[in-house]
Amino acid sequence: GEMADVADANDAGVGWRWRDVAFSAAVPLRVLDVLCSEVRTNGKISDQQWQQLHLLCGDAVPAAADVLDFKQIKRVVSQETRRSFFLVDSSSKRPHLSVPGFCTCAAYCHKVAVQAEMLVCKHELAVLLSEALSLSQIEEVPEEQWANRFSIAWDLSMFECTQPAFADASISI
Repeated sequence: GEMADVADANDAGVGWRWRDVAFSAAVPLRVLDVLCSEVRTNGKISDQQWQQLHLLCGDAVPAAADVLDFKQIKRVVSQETRRSFFLVDSSSKRPHLSVPGFCTCAAYCHKVAVQAEMLVCKHELAVLLSEALSLSQIEEVPEEQWANRFSIAWDLSMFECTQPAFADASISI
């Protein structure tokens, strides 16, 4: 039955793969967090920090720099709960929704979450750096409006990601 199928999958190592990926990413994510804290403290990114970022995040670094230079990153904050999410302008018509550890872009889905080829996508890295450098545009809204905007942004980004053009993981977003 179903339980036997689950046991067989676990025996085949499928269940362990996700834990191994999560564990292997934990240390670099912690290093990235420390690096962003240093950037926040210094108010700028040194040449050495750019090099460290490139070692950790590879091709996401120049792409995130382009996002920082040419796109808007907005942090939407609930006035009551102080919870927040980010809207990152993209080359598509709609911004990407990002929260710590997640982005709605196709690259995050395929290259960060599924294949574990990247530590973060360019949007998530841009958000981390934008916050460290105090570059994010901040919009505080009532809780109900926050929830509605989150829901709409989520629905729109999920709609976009299910369109045929997004089925190819090689598309640069």
